[in-house]
Amino acid sequence: MATLKGLYPNRQETDVFSQQEEHIALYTLIVDKIMQMQLSIPNYQRAYCWDEENVGCLLNDIIAYFDESKNQDCKYRLGTIILYRTNEGKYDILDGQQRLITLALILQELGIYCNLLKVKPSSEESSQQIAYNKFFIKQVLGKKNTDMRNLLCTKILQFLDMNVLVIREESLDVAYTFFTHQNSRGKALTDYDLLKAHHLRFMPAESATNVAERWNEMINHGRLSKEHKAYNLPAYVTMLDTYLYHLRHLLAHDEYNDKAEHHVMSEFTAIDVAVEGLPENSMFFDSYILGGQFFFDYVYKYLVKFYYFKKTSEYQALNNNMNYSSHSWYCNTIGSLLFCYYLRFGNNFLAEALVVIMRIILQDRFDNARANERRIWNYARNLDLARNICRSSLSEFFLADALKCAKAMSVSTSNLQRPIKVQMLENASKINNLIAKNINMESFKNINFYEAK
Repeated sequence: MATLKGLYPNRQETDVFSQQEEHIALYTLIVDKIMQMQLSIPNYQRAYCWDEENVGCLLNDIIAYFDESKNQDCKYRLGTIILYRTNEGKYDILDGQQRLITLALILQELGIYCNLLKVKPSSEESSQQIAYNKFFIKQVLGKKNTDMRNLLCTKILQFLDMNVLVIREESLDVAYTFFTHQNSRGKALTDYDLLKAHHLRFMPAESATNVAERWNEMINHGRLSKEHKAYNLPAYVTMLDTYLYHLRHLLAHDEYNDKAEHHVMSEFTAIDVAVEGLPENSMFFDSYILGGQFFFDYVYKYLVKFYYFKKTSEYQALNNNMNYSSHSWYCNTIGSLLFCYYLRFGNNFLAEALVVIMRIILQDRFDNARANERRIWNYARNLDLARNICRSSLSEFFLADALKCAKAMSVSTSNLQRPIKVQMLENASKINNLIAKNINMESFKNINFYEAK
């Protein structure tokens, strides 16, 4: 298989941007020039994820354009890519990874090997997608004769061009801004991809790669694991987006908007302060977020705790019987508060905590004609349950206070006319029966909200 250098042996290869003085500069280059560069994929990039539809669309567009006789010698512009030039002369791909890897695979099938394919894929998912697309491209281009393949190869190298925005090493913050802005509009890039990119900025290069690989493994495990299908979300999403996000706001007693774009990214962005000498794993779930290794340790610390929490019969009873339709809003609120209790006191009287928290939170369901997610969280915030958990030195102190609150509540018969409220009562009763054997305090065995008062 030929290389680009072998294809044009008399050409002097140079770094076309070596004389660049501006922090940011825009060029227009043919694919041949781009593929000769020392392209690399930074560890904060998302996985290569273009599927058959994306690849087929690109191939069809290129073939259709060059098949038209009027376009035989015309350039075909394939959008803009953004590169970050390091002091070592490498070019990190900030935007355009999907197109560039796909073009490299197409050229490989046409007999030209590009250096970009030497770069180790960021994850097993990327490796599998590259392997499949290589097979798919072979199926499409294998039908064309040798002359057509050679002509297409020349056209792609010499007549396909791109706008190339190059950012120099000195402009790291600018490069990150471009990455987040461009990629936030790309396919499948989530707050968790952006958080990875954000916090890797605070780390030395020699440790960033391993940290990025571990983060990618967490994301891929969540995407591929079957365990979360019953609840529709990977564990890290439930833990960060649902539980910790809301608990942090409940404790801060502030307004929040979990429907805002990139609200998780915003919540877990690092504060702008330098910290030295802080012990590992010293951040609590409601702490200010510190950048780099502190953040990654924070996530893994609470993710491990969440995995143990998921195994409790209390968590399973709640989620198996209430995590659907509008009931899921109550399930998430109760689950978040129960997780807060678990972080503070472990399994100690966990069943009692679930019964009393569930009783208090479901009062909102019985008092209102319709469920409203924001109202439910505001209701929980105004009750100060999360704060009461955190400032109680013993679990019994919190439970006694919560029990007093629960016993003051009642459900009138007129509030149980709607089937959906009756269904919620039945769900709560089923959960209570499932965990009854775990309840040790007699006073928590007779919390009366399963019968109308």
